[in-house]
Amino acid sequence: MVKDYLGLESIRFEERLHTEFIIDPNSKEFLVPPLMIQTLVENGIKHGISRLTEGGLIQIKTSIENDRLKIQIRNSGKYINGVKRTSGGMGLENTKQRLRLIYGDAASFRILNENDSFVLTEINIPHINTI
Repeated sequence: MVKDYLGLESIRFEERLHTEFIIDPNSKEFLVPPLMIQTLVENGIKHGISRLTEGGLIQIKTSIENDRLKIQIRNSGKYINGVKRTSGGMGLENTKQRLRLIYGDAASFRILNENDSFVLTEINIPHINTI
């Protein structure tokens, strides 16, 4: 679904949107809550790439470490933590709440400026058999 969404956004942004997927084949053995990655990618485009005249990159990378799935979403732009927005802004909070409800303290979520040009959103979840 994320690839289809990014395909549509590529039409909208034309050459301003670049995508990169680095997916560990073993990632498919992990259950990820529905639409969680999609929400975070949309967030990266809305608050990052769409605000940049030159556009930017969305990179989705997964890796397995100690029977845990690490999902990293990088997008061009800057993360401004703690700034009140006038509308919306529920996506990140909903993501945190969903992770807490499903995995308790076994999952982690963070979003930060990786450097001056990229925002990193990272989810780390344990391997479970059902969601």
